[in-house]
Amino acid sequence: EGTLKLTSSTFPVHSLAGSDVELTCMFSSSLTPQLTDIAVEWKADTRDGQMMVYSFDGKKEVYNRNRSEVSQRRLVLGDASLHLRNVTVGDEGLYTCTVLITPEMAFGTTQLDVSVQPSVTLLPELPTITVGEERTLLCEINRFYPKPIDVVWFIKKDFNPEQEAVSRDICTGIPLPNGDETFSVQSRITLWATAKESDAVYTCQVSEILVSEMIFGNETVTLICNISAFRPKQVQVKWLRLSNQSLQEKEHCSSSERIPLQEAGEDLSDMAVNKPLKHGRLYSTVSCLRIVPTLDDDNREYRCRVLHGKSKPVIKSTTLRVKVRPSYCQITSLPHIPEPGKQLVLCCRTEQFYPRAITLKWFRDELLVEQFTQFGSFQDRGRLYSVWNQIELTVSKNDHKVVYTCRVYHESFTGFKELSYRINLQGMPPEVLWITSDPAQPEVGKECTLNCHMNNFCPDTITVKWLKNNLQVDNGVSSSPSILDTNGRYSLYSFLKLTPTRDDQGSVIKCIVEHSTLTSCEERSYRLHLVN
Repeated sequence: EGTLKLTSSTFPVHSLAGSDVELTCMFSSSLTPQLTDIAVEWKADTRDGQMMVYSFDGKKEVYNRNRSEVSQRRLVLGDASLHLRNVTVGDEGLYTCTVLITPEMAFGTTQLDVSVQPSVTLLPELPTITVGEERTLLCEINRFYPKPIDVVWFIKKDFNPEQEAVSRDICTGIPLPNGDETFSVQSRITLWATAKESDAVYTCQVSEILVSEMIFGNETVTLICNISAFRPKQVQVKWLRLSNQSLQEKEHCSSSERIPLQEAGEDLSDMAVNKPLKHGRLYSTVSCLRIVPTLDDDNREYRCRVLHGKSKPVIKSTTLRVKVRPSYCQITSLPHIPEPGKQLVLCCRTEQFYPRAITLKWFRDELLVEQFTQFGSFQDRGRLYSVWNQIELTVSKNDHKVVYTCRVYHESFTGFKELSYRINLQGMPPEVLWITSDPAQPEVGKECTLNCHMNNFCPDTITVKWLKNNLQVDNGVSSSPSILDTNGRYSLYSFLKLTPTRDDQGSVIKCIVEHSTLTSCEERSYRLHLVN
């Protein structure tokens, strides 16, 4: 396994159109690369297809659009995050960050979701109706995204200061595309004026709950409830987390139905942040609820309850689908080091995931392997699941450098996760890291330990020598036992203990490594800078 590690957002990032957003891509390496050693590539899979957003080859930056940026100053610190300015609906999609520090490469993906708040117009703005006549009011909800939206009509009569929800004589159309990836819809209410409804005020209210498509257990997610186009300013928003008993007892109904909030549940209103907005003489509110769902929240309903005066509340609901990414994905081999003419068993272990449904496929140099044996998925540690899938083969001399790949398809992945195993019949040269000192600053007259780490090599036979000013040192030299990992590769530490004198100031200590796969020795140097 390589030393280049990359971390990206584990759940979708949500942004309003027109705002700026940053997609996280952090990496770390045992090496200390310079800017010229780092290559970065950002690609986006959108509804228009795959496109290159940004690339950097260590010298030159290439932008597909001038709204994207990766900070070179932060790049050398391990931050390849992509900053997108003035986000549009067309930017929505799956973004892949790839980092290359020769000879290693790592990548991660992030889903970007974009929404557009609608503009709401009520026509005519000041209608006049003669008693006994029929009149239609039109509510135009323009340029919103995504498509799901809810429209409610209210009436405020002169003799009653509170608004009441209207349920009769309302016709709301189907959202239609505008050609710019947004939608518009019209809602009409037909009035038959009476003397009692003189000076009545009608309000068209638009609301929705936005929730990330991917929700992961024990990771923060934000539920967003949009309430648009209401008057007067006062509005009360309550959030409720329904209990399992309430979910079992409640009747099946669509989220747009208006039903009393009588279910037993937990009031989460104090955890929500409400942001009031004004558009002319109308008001809007965006209510955001940040939660950390667990497996108990899978298929659980969360409700946003909007109270406007004493009128009947408007309720929007969403049901969470919680997922847990596998905590362990690894290919193991038996034996650890393959030999020609002998059997090799490769096992793709995928453990601690949810929900249960999962598919594993094997490939040999991109060709599907038909024969495999699968154990599970079986329940493992409570409500989580694990699966083992293995293939067996007899190794031949021609199998050297053949790559076997296990692809894991699970709801918690955007696409699939790919694991690879390369058959190595000639051994693997060691990765020799730089010499470090304990303590970090050696002192005159005090014992210190220099260590050199070698990893990812096979076979395990290796020779390590220490030199001081090009003369071999035998006293104080020791090594840790070789440790075998799941990929059949070894690692060990070699140590040199010494007590520097004043004469050792500026001395050069070398660690020389010999291995059967190396055509020449690997050498690492350390110059003593002593504290007097």
